[in-house]
Amino acid sequence: MVGLAVALKRKLGAGAANGHQKRPRSAAGTAQDAAELGSSEAIRQLLANGGFAALAASATSTNTRTALRKQRKAEQQARQQARLTQQQQQQRQPDGSDSEDEAVEADGGSQHGEAAQRGAGPVAYSRLLGSLSAAGGAHAGALQQRQREHAGDSDASSSEQDEDEQEEEEEEQEESMSASEGDDGDGGLEEEEPEAAGVAEGVGELASGSEGDSGSEGEGHSSSDEEEQEETQGGEAAAQQHTEQQQDQQRPRHLSDRPEAAGEAGWAGAAEDHYLSHFDSALSEERAAALLDAAQRTRYLPCSPAGGKQGSEQGPAVAGDVLSQWPEAGLEAVQGSCMPQSAPAHLAAYGVKERLAARWREVAATHAAAGAAAAAAAAAGGGGSTGSGDFVDGQQRALFALLSTYTDLLVPCRPYPTSADAPDPQMDAVLLHVLSHCAKAADRIKKNNDRLKGGPAGAAAGVDAVAKDQGFTRAKVLLLLPQRNLALRVVRRLLELAVKETRSDTIKHKQRFLDEFGEQDEALSEREAAAVARKPADHQALFGGNLDDHFRLGIKLTRGAVKLFADFFDSDIIVASPLALATRLAEAEAGGEGEAASDFLSSVEVLVAERADLMLMQNWTHVGTVFEAVNQIPREGHGVDMMRVRDWALSGRGALYRQTVLLSSFASAEMNALLARTCRNHAGKARLDPSYRGVLGEVIPRARQVFERLPAAVAAASATDADARFEHFKRCLWPRIRESGGGGGHLIYLPSYFDYVRVRNFLRGELASFLGLCEYTERADAARARAYFFDRRKQVLLYTERAQFYNRHRIRGARNILFYQLPEHAGFYSELLNLLEEAETGETPTVTVVFSKVDALRLERVVGSDRSSKMLKAKKTSTFLFC
Repeated sequence: MVGLAVALKRKLGAGAANGHQKRPRSAAGTAQDAAELGSSEAIRQLLANGGFAALAASATSTNTRTALRKQRKAEQQARQQARLTQQQQQQRQPDGSDSEDEAVEADGGSQHGEAAQRGAGPVAYSRLLGSLSAAGGAHAGALQQRQREHAGDSDASSSEQDEDEQEEEEEEQEESMSASEGDDGDGGLEEEEPEAAGVAEGVGELASGSEGDSGSEGEGHSSSDEEEQEETQGGEAAAQQHTEQQQDQQRPRHLSDRPEAAGEAGWAGAAEDHYLSHFDSALSEERAAALLDAAQRTRYLPCSPAGGKQGSEQGPAVAGDVLSQWPEAGLEAVQGSCMPQSAPAHLAAYGVKERLAARWREVAATHAAAGAAAAAAAAAGGGGSTGSGDFVDGQQRALFALLSTYTDLLVPCRPYPTSADAPDPQMDAVLLHVLSHCAKAADRIKKNNDRLKGGPAGAAAGVDAVAKDQGFTRAKVLLLLPQRNLALRVVRRLLELAVKETRSDTIKHKQRFLDEFGEQDEALSEREAAAVARKPADHQALFGGNLDDHFRLGIKLTRGAVKLFADFFDSDIIVASPLALATRLAEAEAGGEGEAASDFLSSVEVLVAERADLMLMQNWTHVGTVFEAVNQIPREGHGVDMMRVRDWALSGRGALYRQTVLLSSFASAEMNALLARTCRNHAGKARLDPSYRGVLGEVIPRARQVFERLPAAVAAASATDADARFEHFKRCLWPRIRESGGGGGHLIYLPSYFDYVRVRNFLRGELASFLGLCEYTERADAARARAYFFDRRKQVLLYTERAQFYNRHRIRGARNILFYQLPEHAGFYSELLNLLEEAETGETPTVTVVFSKVDALRLERVVGSDRSSKMLKAKKTSTFLFC
């Protein structure tokens, strides 16, 4: 610590030689400057510097017990100095006084905006992390042990006390070695500690001119005018904040009878409010190791109704109101998952702030007609009873109850919209959960700031209890979306639920957002417009607008205002596509940032992937890259107050507290694997398991449908399923097509582009008469391939699922179809079969489907849940015929 302080003073001295003035600091000078800054500011600085001194002592010590003693010693000195400063200020200032700077900080809700917090961050914290990394995390564990001892939960044995003399000698040796590195050899830890505040302030001045990550596509840090404007808006919202606090205190007591947590005011713990219980939960070493065990298998069990009988093969109990909202889907969860025991109809029971709840009701009243239509559609489709209270329908209420438990959730039954402006109650529930989470976090930080300052919210609280209420960076929510048009709809709805536009600057950079995410100015010809009009309604709604898949956007939330295109390190919510984030990480690593490239994702607490099925049609590898980068310990400080960072974040266990929500129209093996391998939430996992009827009844033409299970011998002899499928195609399927004659009309459907390339190269070697139509085929080439196939100038057409997904081509002239593998979208199966044409001889068209055990989810959506289980388990036969 001495060597670090001396190094920082040398940097400040160099700055003074270049025209910067360095103010000398001492114990008396610290108290005098504290009187000028105010009591709360001095206390906050002393606590922050004392906490960093404790961490630095832990990182530089070679002996764990010596590190613990240094930590206790450093923090004790910081607390004593803080108490002394507080007593001096209470004698000089009247009780209850509060400066304008404190009010602006409280109303602004920013947890990383203080200059003193930036002081020791970029330089000292990077050194600290390097030391912790080199020590293998041992000192981080020592810090947790010291904190448990300080809380009165020490498990130190008497044998440790017997070694005090030896440890004191080691400590003296370390201090003497550190002192020899400085200019003045007699400067011990006690003499350097009062000077730490001045050193931190000097470092803050040196670092104030540096720029952070311009995360939101070219938007850098806020200008001084914008910052002044934000402070003005925060001051205007002070009265609204005071009214909200009074409303929180006047909530009915029956919502929660448990005592409020330390550092919290008001009824934060409502009937189904799991915010505090989730993020304040302390996991044991055994529990954390079990969650991080990669070999642990994820097993979902059907949930049982709360209060009913539970069998050995049943999952956690859940409220009956939640189970009944999806008649065609069962709710499954991992054993031990946190599930809602009730589904209240009012937002107050979930701890939603009154400001958000009032805005939610106002928006619902504005869109009453659309909400009524959505409720009627949900009721007609068996979506449960119509909503009551603050929710549109029962499904929205049940989904919000599940989200409020902070359990990882997979919802694979979200149908595609039929129009761009169609109401989406499920997405509204997700956005409300996101806004409520950000509001709870900001409110908790604000109240703890008041308590530490000795303000009205916590004047009676002591300065010893430092709140652990923050992460390394400000961004708490990550919204992944595949395309700009979908991001436009989601962000628009998010802004509508967050604030009411009472001024033109309520939403900053709104016009820029509309320009960059709005519809592209490309006029379609009459022929192109007619072709688009012939597409299905869901395709028009999904692909109408800006289809760019490379975007990232930071959103900063304050009371009464929202700023778009905020810097990532100053944002509460990050909206981006997987491709854009993967590109950002790759560019940062190439630019020399290395592991610091993902620092802005280090404190994500809620991750939502909307339309994960559409991401599956893009490049699922980018999704995995983003998930691997989330919740990594940052390599730089970025102005964080280390005393306020949660213990589990310091220990590198942020992934154990992150909630992941995957929203899709269907489930896939990739989604299940993502949840099983990268999601380790201690609250557990849950998913909806839909029961499918199949799409065979939607096939209109008469066709001979043959489902062939991949031979076990071929599968056993091949390394992967793709290899086994290709070998089966070469040995059995292609000779059958070639021997069928030269009539043509053979369509080979391949969901994977890699399989498409493999089969294409094989057919070229066989000198076959074929053409390929994939997602990368130009429009003119695609039209030529379809025409040649229809005119029988080419006998075989290779067709990929992505080409059908993005273009919805009408393939005419197909008489026989080979499904190399079943499509992910079950509707594509019936869509292609309905385009079949009978041969001139009147022969019935033939459809051949190859499936294996890895196609269980795809097969279930095509033939139905009951048939698929029998087809996969049948031992007597491997061929199934449907006519």
